[in-house]
Amino acid sequence: MNFNNILSDDELYDEINFLLQKNKLTSHFSPMKTNSQVKSIIKGVREHTQMPDLEVETIVRRFGRPVLYIQNDTFELPQSDVLRQRLQNGKEVIENSLRAVGRVELREHPKHSWVGTAWLVSEDIVVTNRHVAEEFATKEKEQFVFKRNFKGRSILARIDFAEEFRIPEQDEYQLIEPLYIEDKDGYDIAFFRVKHAVSDVQPIILSSTSTKHDDVVTIGYPARDSRIPDQTLMSTIYGDVYDVKRLAPGVLMNEETYNGLTYLTHDCTTLGGNSGSVVLNLNGSGAAGLHFSGSYGEANYAVPATIIADRLSRII
Repeated sequence: MNFNNILSDDELYDEINFLLQKNKLTSHFSPMKTNSQVKSIIKGVREHTQMPDLEVETIVRRFGRPVLYIQNDTFELPQSDVLRQRLQNGKEVIENSLRAVGRVELREHPKHSWVGTAWLVSEDIVVTNRHVAEEFATKEKEQFVFKRNFKGRSILARIDFAEEFRIPEQDEYQLIEPLYIEDKDGYDIAFFRVKHAVSDVQPIILSSTSTKHDDVVTIGYPARDSRIPDQTLMSTIYGDVYDVKRLAPGVLMNEETYNGLTYLTHDCTTLGGNSGSVVLNLNGSGAAGLHFSGSYGEANYAVPATIIADRLSRII
């Protein structure tokens, strides 16, 4: 999540200043820091004349780019009225997609019980990242197969569309066939076939019209990440709750091109387990992309939906 990007959102910036004026955010800051000092820091960061204060940055990130619980196929609402309204406007879009997103779980793997997120793009096909797929599948002689562990046993994979906070129910489907894993010099994308069509769940459609500044959410399974340089910030934002389905609001940022590959960027809050998460456009056009990586404090990266659609067309 990009701190400056949050403060460049006029509606959020005005809301933060209004709450400071009404002493609604004071309790989050050190008693030595006055509201006027906080407002001055935020203004300076927004105008690129001051470096962010760590304490102020923490609360602005938590307020402006929260990570929300998903329970019983709906989501909690954020503290921010601005974000609350945006999510309420996209409520039907979000809730229609929640059950199409699941956690990739493994058996017979020597290290991992689960490895990332995947989501339905057709009634029996899920998409995830190559680097997720490579934990349990590989390419042999022009064919994609499941890996075997050191005992020679095939690693078994399934997708659980539940795993919600404090909800014990599971909704598991076996992954029976690796359909496609893109080469390492290509996009971070892979597809698997589910054992049978997932009942009462609509696949997520793929957007061809997503653009910069569109409101989006990621839906996935963030895991505790030791690579994050500010562990306190991570604990504050996530409430020390990981490995369950979460929703994070944000916006699309610039497209960026590296080594001939063009990616979407977004500023939703994510962690390692979010690999494979859907980046869902709240305007109803469908998935904007497939989240695969992030640069701390700068941006997160996603494979564009147009690329997902192209690769999917090759295997169906």
